[in-house]
Amino acid sequence: IQREFEQLFRTVDNNIRFNYLKNFKKVRVTFENRNNAEIAQAKLHQIPFHGEPIKVILIQVPKVSDEDRYLRPPTPTKQYLLSPPTSPPIDWEPITESAPHVDYQLLTAVTELAPGEEHELHKGTATTPSVIVFCCEDD
Repeated sequence: IQREFEQLFRTVDNNIRFNYLKNFKKVRVTFENRNNAEIAQAKLHQIPFHGEPIKVILIQVPKVSDEDRYLRPPTPTKQYLLSPPTSPPIDWEPITESAPHVDYQLLTAVTELAPGEEHELHKGTATTPSVIVFCCEDD
């Protein structure tokens, strides 16, 4: 069966290699040029072979030159200066930050949490969901 299978492809090109991938139940056929591979696909794809159709899929492996063996950094599209300005603009004044907002109702609800129980922090309405916390028991 193996010789018969190989002969199908050798009608297109005699100088090819076969790698049998038994775990995947597939065969990798390597041609020297893409033209012969395309001819083999057109000629042999979906033809019956011992009761099963042959599926021929073309995969082009890119040729890697010696200089392309290593990754190169990407080419920069723009060069940005990372140094900060020397001084602020004229009439610039810093903004004073406001005091943080503390939700005391939420803090009170969190302090009342007990392990192993569910706690509703926010009761839902028709347009908003409820917020329920499930506390884990500490091992």
